[in-house]
Amino acid sequence: MKNLVLQTCAVLILCLFSYSVYAQCEPDTVNCKDVLMPGEICPLILPDGIVNEAYEEVFTVIPPDTAIFLGL
Repeated sequence: MKNLVLQTCAVLILCLFSYSVYAQCEPDTVNCKDVLMPGEICPLILPDGIVNEAYEEVFTVIPPDTAIFLGL
């Protein structure tokens, strides 16, 4: 019985935390335009990184609306 109560509490806690999850990034809609092609990456060429220096680059992926997975 104690095991069932602990499992129920764990499931409830996970359900409550799932409502507070959000995406931490925003796509670059100014420089990357959606041209309705199946999957887009912007920019196509990323700048080189330098050893021992912080690297920051906005990288946007626009996936297709639908996909065929294993023929389904």
